[in-house]
Amino acid sequence: MKRKFSYSMKEMNRRLLAIGRPIRNYIAISTVASVLGALSHMGLMGFGALWLLAAAGFCDGMMTYAALTVTCAVLIAVCRYLEGLFSHLGAYGILAKMRVHLFDAIDRISPAYMIGRETGDIMNIAVADIETLEYFFAHTIGPMFTVILLPLTTIALAWFVNPLYALVLIPIYIMISVVLPLGALIAGRGIGMRYREQLGDLKSKILESVYSIRDIQIFGAGNRKMNEITALDIRDWQQRVKEMGEATGLPYSETYLYTIHAQLTALFNYAQTFYGLRFNPCDAAGYMGSSVAGEMLIITKDQYELLRKEFRNEAYLLAFDILFWTGCREGEMLALLPKDLTDDDQLRIYKTYHRKKGQDIFGPTKNSKKGGNRNVPIPHWLAEEFRTYCSRLYGLTPDDRVFYMTCTALNKELTRCTQLTYLPDIRVHDLRHSHVSLCIELGYSIVLVAKRIGDTVPVVMRTYAHLYPNKQQELVSKLEAIGSPTSNNDDSDLMSLGQAENR
Repeated sequence: MKRKFSYSMKEMNRRLLAIGRPIRNYIAISTVASVLGALSHMGLMGFGALWLLAAAGFCDGMMTYAALTVTCAVLIAVCRYLEGLFSHLGAYGILAKMRVHLFDAIDRISPAYMIGRETGDIMNIAVADIETLEYFFAHTIGPMFTVILLPLTTIALAWFVNPLYALVLIPIYIMISVVLPLGALIAGRGIGMRYREQLGDLKSKILESVYSIRDIQIFGAGNRKMNEITALDIRDWQQRVKEMGEATGLPYSETYLYTIHAQLTALFNYAQTFYGLRFNPCDAAGYMGSSVAGEMLIITKDQYELLRKEFRNEAYLLAFDILFWTGCREGEMLALLPKDLTDDDQLRIYKTYHRKKGQDIFGPTKNSKKGGNRNVPIPHWLAEEFRTYCSRLYGLTPDDRVFYMTCTALNKELTRCTQLTYLPDIRVHDLRHSHVSLCIELGYSIVLVAKRIGDTVPVVMRTYAHLYPNKQQELVSKLEAIGSPTSNNDDSDLMSLGQAENR
């Protein structure tokens, strides 16, 4: 879809002029200097010509014209200096304030606002876009007044000398000052926006490439070519990855290890297929991790009610209620804002949260482009529990996080409560599995379950297929309840059943 400007050109100019109000004195001095400089150029040519004519004896006043010519030359230099000095003093002062205001705004707004925005695009706004405004304040406002005042002044002077001169100058000024600028504006409409978008994409790609160098250096592959990497190097890389996860206190899951190894394998396969790489060292090194998640533990609603009585405070109670009754991921729950609960009792899930090296990191949901972003209807009592909890938090704004515990704290609290209730030692993620199990037991289709938890149907089928045998048995039981086919209509009934399955 074609992007549109947020403001009209008229409104944009009005806002920019309002921003530039503090530097109006600088602009005034710059404009006056520009007009005087342009008139001095005209005087230099005119008085210079008269000086030459006087020196040749065609007219009198050679010394007077010489003095006026020198005066005009000095005025040109002084006016050019003053014009550039005051226009840029004002312009760069405004740019500095605008950058401060921009970063203050970024610091104030919700981190979720930055989700889906490229780093290069943000940097393009902070640096290139604001820098572009220097042309407006330093080279547009002053010259705009100059373009108006200079023709009027010269036409007035020409009319004073000879009205015919003024009549000759008027169409020339209309062509130079009106027709040509408007033609250039119409011809260049849209080019600037396309240039800005492409420049943002370019900067994003450059930044991503530069940041990836850090990862290459971590694994000691900075000076290595793909055909020089051996299976032993891959094994060493696998060990480094595992150690990095263990160093955080939260080791990488087996499925995550399997995924990143598969991605590396795909890179080497591509090099084999298209660039003549002789062998894939990942095949010889063997896979790390597992394509199948570890043992899935599921608790029932009654078991969860036992856990619920042991949670230490209202924050943990609400957090685990949301996890169990929505099936959302813990990062999605921790990223919730008060405004994410709609008036019709739906939770808007479109972001995730985790903490890395003491920093709060917000990002898009898993499978954000394949149903990860979703609205999850919740029971009314849970919605009221959410609203009541938010109302008790002093100073909480619609853009503030509701939960400030960490993933580690959630796991510790759950472990504590399972030990008190003698329940299986489940993980926080197992509450998501428990919700899916509850939905399946209630008879909801796999499509609806996948949409609710923000996963794809193939993933849900692969992960939770073992929960469906009971449903298959229920189907058989219902078929048996219909009654066994008689000998007279065996063929017809079987054909009908086959046609139904095909449909």
